[in-house]
Amino acid sequence: MCFMKTNSIHSFVLVLFLLGSLLNSGYIRANTGASSAVVNIASCQMFPDNNFWNVPIDNLPVHPNSAQWINSIGASDSFHMDFGSGTWDGGPIGIPYNIVAGASVTKYDVDFYYPDESDPGPYPLPASPKIEWGSDHHILTVDTDDCKLYEIYDASFNSGQWSGGSGAIWDLGLNDLRPDTWTSADAAGLPILPGLARYEEVSAGVIEHALRFTANCTASYYIWPARHKAQHGSCASPVPFGARLRLKASYDISGFSPQAQVLLQAFKTYGIILADNGSNWYVSGSPSNSWDNDQLHELDVLNGSNFEAVDTSGLIMSQDSAATNHSDTPHVYSIKRMDANPNSAGIFRFKVYFSEPVTGVDAVDFTLIATGDLAGETISSITGSGISYVVTAAISSGYGSLQLNLVDDNSILDDLSNSLGGVSIGDGDYTSGEFYTRVATTFMTAASNGTNDGWVLESTETSGAGGTMNTAATTFNLGDDVADKQYRSILSFNTSSLPDNAVIIRVTLKVRRNGVIGGGDPLSLFHGFKVDIKKGTFGTAALEPGDFNAAASQTYGPFSPSLSAGRYSLSLTSGKGYVNKTGNTQLRLRFNLDDNNNNIANFLKLYSGNAAASDRPQLIIQYYLP
Repeated sequence: MCFMKTNSIHSFVLVLFLLGSLLNSGYIRANTGASSAVVNIASCQMFPDNNFWNVPIDNLPVHPNSAQWINSIGASDSFHMDFGSGTWDGGPIGIPYNIVAGASVTKYDVDFYYPDESDPGPYPLPASPKIEWGSDHHILTVDTDDCKLYEIYDASFNSGQWSGGSGAIWDLGLNDLRPDTWTSADAAGLPILPGLARYEEVSAGVIEHALRFTANCTASYYIWPARHKAQHGSCASPVPFGARLRLKASYDISGFSPQAQVLLQAFKTYGIILADNGSNWYVSGSPSNSWDNDQLHELDVLNGSNFEAVDTSGLIMSQDSAATNHSDTPHVYSIKRMDANPNSAGIFRFKVYFSEPVTGVDAVDFTLIATGDLAGETISSITGSGISYVVTAAISSGYGSLQLNLVDDNSILDDLSNSLGGVSIGDGDYTSGEFYTRVATTFMTAASNGTNDGWVLESTETSGAGGTMNTAATTFNLGDDVADKQYRSILSFNTSSLPDNAVIIRVTLKVRRNGVIGGGDPLSLFHGFKVDIKKGTFGTAALEPGDFNAAASQTYGPFSPSLSAGRYSLSLTSGKGYVNKTGNTQLRLRFNLDDNNNNIANFLKLYSGNAAASDRPQLIIQYYLP
C-alpha cells in the first residue's frame, strides 16, 4: 500500500474531491484544452479534438435500444477495472504501450495470419517491447517521429521474426477509419490505445476521452465508428461493436476516492465504447505501479443499471470517418421524427437535440419543407428546454413528405451566450433531419365466410379440446354451457385480395352483438375477449373440432370494448404481420375465463358469416402501397 506524505499531494487530493463534487452537481462546460499535455503521449496527440474518442457525449440523447442492450450485457452485473498496479496471474494488469523514436529502433514486416485485413508495416518495435499479459498479447507502439500508432494482436517473436494475428497502423493526426468490414488489432476494428485509462491522466485530474470495454454477447452487426463484427454469445438483444454508453448523470460520485472519481466523471462525460468480446463490463486501462487498486475496486459497486446507451448518430459527418461535428459552440445534433411513418393524421412531431443546453428556441428558428400536394403546413407548438425540444407541426390536407429544418438567426444561445454554430447567421443551419411521408391509404373490408366459420364447444369442462360444433348457425356462442364447457368461435376471412406489396398500418375486427343467454354481461363475467390469430387456417379451411385448441400464430387481449352501434370493435394492429396476403386469415374469438363454474349457461351471441350481409363480422385492413 502506498501512503501519501507531502502537503502538496494532500492538497491535490482535496482538489480532486472538490472537482468531483462540483461535476456531480450539474452541467459544467468541459475545458477541452486544459490537459492537452496529458491527453498527448509524448509529443503526439491521440487523434484530433473532434475525433469520436475525444468528444463528450453527456448531452447526447438516450439510444432507443438502451434498455435492451443494458439487460443483454447484464443490468445487475458488476463493473471491473481491468487494469491496476502489481501483477495478476504472473503478469502486469492491463494493456501496456511503448513509446519509441522510429529512427532508433528496428522495423519489422510482421507475419499476420489475417493478412487481408492487416496493414503490412513495417512496425517499429523495441528490443524488448511491453506486451499485454494474457491471451491477446497486444503490442501497442507510438512512434514519436511520425506520430503514428502501431497495434498488433496476438504478437509473438521467434527466430528473428515477429508474427501476429492482425495489425493496424493509425496516423494520430487524422480521423481515418479502417476499410469497412476490416478488423484492426481489436475485434471492433478500432484503435486500442485511445480507449485506455492511463494513470498520467488520472493523476492530472481528468480523462478527456472515452474508454474501451468488453461484453460477452455481441451482435452480428456493428455501428459507427466500428468497422468489424465478431458475433459472440447468446442473448435476447446482442450489442453491436461501436455502441457507446455513459454513467447516468444522476449517479452520485462525490463519496468516491480521487482515482475512482476521475474515472467516474469520464464515464459520465465521455462514456465507454464496446470494442471487443470478453467479460461483461470490463473496462480497459494501462498498467502502472501508481494505481491504487483499493480505489479502483471501489468501482466494483457499479452495475449495468447505472448506465445508459447513447445515440451517437447525430455526431456523424461521414460513415467512413471518425470525425464528428462536435465543437465548442452549440449546434444541432439531430432532428428526428417521434411517431410512426406514415402519419395518416395531420399532426407531425419532431424531436430536436442540441449539443448542449440552449435557450431562445422558438418557431421562427424552424422552417417546414413539404413535397407532393401537402398544404397548410404550420408549426403549432414548441416545448422543451436544455438540450431537447419537441416541435409539433400540422398540415391541412394532401399527401407527400414533410421535413423540419432549423434556420440559424443567432437567437439560440448556450449558457455562455455563444450563438448556435458560431458568430455568423446561418452557420448553425440544420437541413438533414428525418422526414415524415404521409401517403394515401386504402381500406379493405373482408366479411367472415359462413361456410368456414362457426362455434366449437369444449368436449368436457376441463378437456381443453373441441367436441361439438356448428358452422350453419347465423350466430356464434362465446361463454359456457350448463356443464361449464367453453364456447369458442372461429372467424374466417379471405384476405388474398391484398396487394403483395401492401404495407398494413391498421387492422380492426368488428363483430355485431345478437343477444345474451343466461343473464348478466358475459364480457364482464368472463373478463374480456381474447383473440387468437392464424396466418392461414387453424386446420383445414373448413370448421372442425380441432380448431378449438389448434396452435395460433399469436394471441391478443383481453379486450373489454364498449358496444357502439351494436358492434364490438377490437384493434388487432399489433398482429398485422399475421394477415395472410395470399389466402385466408382466421381468428379464434374466446373469453379470457374458460367458464364461471356455476353450472348455468352464460354466453354471448354474436352474428356469424351466415347472417345478413350487414350483420356479418368484418376484418377492416388499412394499408398503403409504397
